[in-house]
Formats: sequence, structure tokens, C-alpha cells
Amino acid sequence: YRSLHRIKVGIAADLLTLRPRFVKGDEYIRSGHISPSGARIVVDFRGEIVTIPGQKGDPINLTNTPGVHEKFPAWSPDGKSIAFFSDASGEYALHIKNQNGTGDARAIPLTGSGFYAFPEWSPDSKKIAFVDNGRRLYVLDVASGRQTTIAEDVHYVPGAFRQLFGSWSADGNFLAYTLITQTNFEQAFIYSLSEAKSYPVSDGLSNVTEPRFDPSGKYLYMLASTDAGPVVNWFDQSNQDMTSTNTIYLVTLQKSTPSPLVKENDMEEVKESPIAK
Repeated sequence: YRSLHRIKVGIAADLLTLRPRFVKGDEYIRSGHISPSGARIVVDFRGEIVTIPGQKGDPINLTNTPGVHEKFPAWSPDGKSIAFFSDASGEYALHIKNQNGTGDARAIPLTGSGFYAFPEWSPDSKKIAFVDNGRRLYVLDVASGRQTTIAEDVHYVPGAFRQLFGSWSADGNFLAYTLITQTNFEQAFIYSLSEAKSYPVSDGLSNVTEPRFDPSGKYLYMLASTDAGPVVNWFDQSNQDMTSTNTIYLVTLQKSTPSPLVKENDMEEVKESPIAK
């Protein structure tokens, strides 16, 4: 029997990249989001969350935490809050902070696979959709911190993250998203928050991307390709010389809603003669 002992190894190196220093320049901006009025933008500036005025004023560093990594900021539609992911606790959590920088950020622990991206506020600023690097889509209730798993990709495609989210409906009751199925195609779905249930929008035989709700709630717009087969199969080198085409499609969301694209067909109308008495 032999006991195990952990050996701590430290190598002191006078490396330039490890020295404290000031940095500047737009090359350090990695992601960002515009405020509802367009007066400012919020950006991930080299792991800090900073707001920048559109025309006049000064930048505001909301986090100012050189030893912590923050990323993917998103401004709430009501303009009050900014959500972002932070590893301040050692594991990434969703942080929500006042947009003016006052007060401490509220940290909400997450139960996904550890790394997260693309927070998307609902129109009423009460929920946030986001993804993890396990290719899952979640919805989080801001007030309670309750996290719901919506769906996850069946097949993997390369990349750290994939944006499964498509859009919120105007009333915040529905969420459109896509999944990569067994055919390597993206299939579109709509998730009902009140029913906690998803409904397929496309049949999975074409590659559907970018599902977007119309503000009226009557339609869903999306891009679809019927010749993307060789291209979406990323592991097959025969697709190098192939290209795919996309067309914009419209889906009516209620049976009572007629399609604005319905084919018109002029017909001769025959007027019936009155019957003589």
C-alpha cells in the first residue's frame, strides 16, 4: 500500500502577458448589446462589463473585477438591468446588475454543464433564455431564479456554443428555437411556457434557421434550405465545393389566420336569374 500526496508545483516566470497592465482598443470588445433607447451600449471588454454612450458621456465599468471573467451582457427591455455570466464564485452563474452601476449584482446559480452564452430577455423583462456548451436551451424566471430546460440538440456540430434560441413572442408566452436532429438539419419548434410543451413548426426535411415571431403574433418567419444536406454534414469533406440556398418562409400560427401569401385565382362569377313567379 502506498499513500498519495499532492505536490504543489509553482513556476515563477517574468512573462509580459502575466504582468498587470492597462489595455485599450476596440479589439478587446467581444460581445455587446444596445440599450432599449439606443443611448448606450453594453459590451464585454476583456472580461469586464462596460457601458458606452452613443454620443456624449463617459464609459461606466459595471463590474471592475480584474480577477473575474464576465461575458455576454444583455440589456433588459425595460432598461433597468443588465444580465451577464460571471465566474466570480468559481463556477459561471447568471448575474443581474442595475444598468447605472449602483448596488451589488444579483448572482443566480445555474445547473447546466458549466459554460453559458447568449442571454435573451423576454419582452416583459421577467425571463431570460440562454444556452450552455452542452447544446441545451434554458429559460430562467428572474424573480424566482427557477431554471427550466427547454430542449437540447440531438447531434453535435463544431463550436463552443450554438445559439438554439430564435425569438420571443411579443407577449412573452412563447419561444421559438431550433434543434439539430438526426439528419443534421435544424428543425424549428415553438415552446409554450404556460403548457411547458414544444410544438414542431417544420417537418425536419429541410434545414430551418432564424425563426422569428411577427409582433402581431399571427406569423412566424424563418429561413429554410432544401439543398443544405451536403453542407451541414460538417464531417464530410465532399461538401467543400458545395453551397446552399435559403428562402424566407412564413407560417400562420392560428387556424383562423389566412395566409397573406395565399394564391389568388380570378374566376368568372355567374349571376343567377331571378325565378319568375
